[in-house]
Amino acid sequence: MKRFSCIFLIILALSACSTEPSDSSVNTAIANTEAAKPSDTQIPIPTDTYTLVPTDTATPTVTPTSTHTPTKTPTATITPIPTDSILYFEDFEDGKADKWDHFLGRWSVANEAGNNYWVGKGPSMLPNAKLRLGQSTWTDYAFESRIRIITGTVNLTLRRDDTRTPNYTAHINPDENLVYLWVFDGMHLKTISSGSPSLKANQWYMVRFEVKGHDLKLFIDDELVTSGTDTLIDIGGVGYYMGGSDEVHFDDVKVWSLID
Repeated sequence: MKRFSCIFLIILALSACSTEPSDSSVNTAIANTEAAKPSDTQIPIPTDTYTLVPTDTATPTVTPTSTHTPTKTPTATITPIPTDSILYFEDFEDGKADKWDHFLGRWSVANEAGNNYWVGKGPSMLPNAKLRLGQSTWTDYAFESRIRIITGTVNLTLRRDDTRTPNYTAHINPDENLVYLWVFDGMHLKTISSGSPSLKANQWYMVRFEVKGHDLKLFIDDELVTSGTDTLIDIGGVGYYMGGSDEVHFDDVKVWSLID
């Protein structure tokens, strides 16, 4: 009997071992299998790579700077004046200085490239000349000349009487680039005004000296270089004077009225 029981127990044990796996066992195995697979996060995903493309860069353009074209110095021209206002004109083309009286120094008409002009120079001290017109009648007027200073200085006078005193004087000094307006009372010179234009010796300039009422103005090549006022003198003519070692050339002398 014992032998039978033992055999029976052995058979039962073998039965148990050959039984099909349960659902839970299967599920567990599947789960273990799935767990063994690599997850999505475990799969290496290649990262994007970028090739650097240079951006367009504008090629700088050079903007030319403006260039200044130097303005030529204008040639002095005779100021156009209404004919009925002209009181006097002389261009020396006839070889004479009509209606002029000169004192001291040497005064003569010279020619250059077919053009006549008047020369005043030393060696005497204060060579001077005065026009024999307007000394007792001219009041408000302009006195204009083309002037070339070779050496020294020159002086133009307005409202001048027979004796050269008193008068208003425009003094021009190209060596120092200075001009003055003076009043001479017969004993003393008093400065009315001054200016500092750019001047050169041995160059022609159109010089205009004006008096109207108590106002005086000096122009060089139509540019006002100085002006002032004075009440001492009311009437008189025009003239020139210079130093004893100076030489000055004159041309196209003109006087015209400024009376309205």
